[in-house]
Amino acid sequence: MGEENYRSLKISYIVFTAIAALGAAFGALYFVNIYSGSGEIKSYLDQFTAALSGASRTGIMLRQIKLSAVFTAICVICSFGKIGVIPIAAITARRGFIYGFSDAALIAAYGRTGVLLVLSRLPEFVFILAAVTVCSSVCGAVATGRIERNKKFIICYLLFIAIIYAIFCIGAVCEGFISTTFMKLLASRAA
Repeated sequence: MGEENYRSLKISYIVFTAIAALGAAFGALYFVNIYSGSGEIKSYLDQFTAALSGASRTGIMLRQIKLSAVFTAICVICSFGKIGVIPIAAITARRGFIYGFSDAALIAAYGRTGVLLVLSRLPEFVFILAAVTVCSSVCGAVATGRIERNKKFIICYLLFIAIIYAIFCIGAVCEGFISTTFMKLLASRAA
């Protein structure tokens, strides 16, 4: 890979990481400004923690695999046109927004236990957020047309997408089995 391609990827990674972080920040701020004093979030989270005790771990994992497949497919499809960088940025910001909103809700509703609930999601965050930022940044760099496209590139690009999707799947397993186990233990404590 040439120096120019590396530089484009580096800039794209910084931009899309910032987009995901801003999405998370806006999600948390939105929660604080709209729902902070509301009892409806607490009742929703109480229903969530009650449902968590009966939830299928495999079902949770499969849901995350499906969401990750949709995210990856949108990024790849959008990467074939210059205008595609806009939807890639939008779904990256949306993913960050959801994490920021849900984490702020957990912390606001459960205090210290909420912080522990957020930390229990750390195993999935490590894989999923890394995959989100890397996938969106590479697809965004491809969409801008700054990366040279040839037959070798297409093969490497498809291999890269397969590897990123595998990382998403590892994150889904973490969410379905590791994070859920921790959350079930903490949810019983929070109730």
